Amino acid sequence: MIAVSCYQCGSPSTRPYAEENGFRLVKCRGCGLLYVNPRPSDEEVSEAARTGLHQGAAAFERVGEFDERKIATYLHVLERIFRGRRDLGARWLDIGCGHGEFLVALQRYASLDETLLGIEPSKPKRESARGRGLNVVDETFRAEPAAFDCISLLNVYSHLPDPVSALEDWAAWLKPGGQLLLQTGDSCHLPPRYHHKPFELPDHLSFSNERLVSEVLERVGLRVVRSVKLRHGAYPGWQFWKHPYRDMWLLAERR
Repeated sequence: MIAVSCYQCGSPSTRPYAEENGFRLVKCRGCGLLYVNPRPSDEEVSEAARTGLHQGAAAFERVGEFDERKIATYLHVLERIFRGRRDLGARWLDIGCGHGEFLVALQRYASLDETLLGIEPSKPKRESARGRGLNVVDETFRAEPAAFDCISLLNVYSHLPDPVSALEDWAAWLKPGGQLLLQTGDSCHLPPRYHHKPFELPDHLSFSNERLVSEVLERVGLRVVRSVKLRHGAYPGWQFWKHPYRDMWLLAERR
């Protein structure tokens, strides 16, 4: 376990927000980011991503299986965020592609195939995606600068120990004018009673919102050009339409 400062603004000043599974989720007094502190080391985070096994007061596994239901959501978002445009560029990289549902959605939406590439650190997920004929490599993959027209990052941001550093590297893999599609929760401004639970600590290491993620994207040379927000599944005890938690999808271009 290591003590860390806020990756967003660098402030070490926090206040308690919530506790789960033996971990503390704190709120930065400087910018409002929610993050786990102290957190597992970078080595432990990488190992958990590879195995799907996360330690805590109660260990849990996150491997799952291919979920066809996700594809309908992805097709809906692609239609909205690209406004019906099907020409999405020659080369697309999906980082943290899981079992490959988004890659399949891209095949159906934009007729992409040979030019699609996924990165997935989990061996079971990687083999699941490959079993569907998808081109998926492990996390050791490194691209040449300006190698891709589009990069997607779905449900990855909150799992990263340092999203700023990671996005700086990945933005360099985009061609000038290339686009990054990022999906994560829009939630750190919410009080604990309105936040999606369980937090699934320490699988999730931080929770941000549109303002803060947009600032990070600007910092690494990407400009947000469009955003879409969707209600995130129903929660026990809450009327679905009243719950304020949202998933956000940001489309950003490399300057």
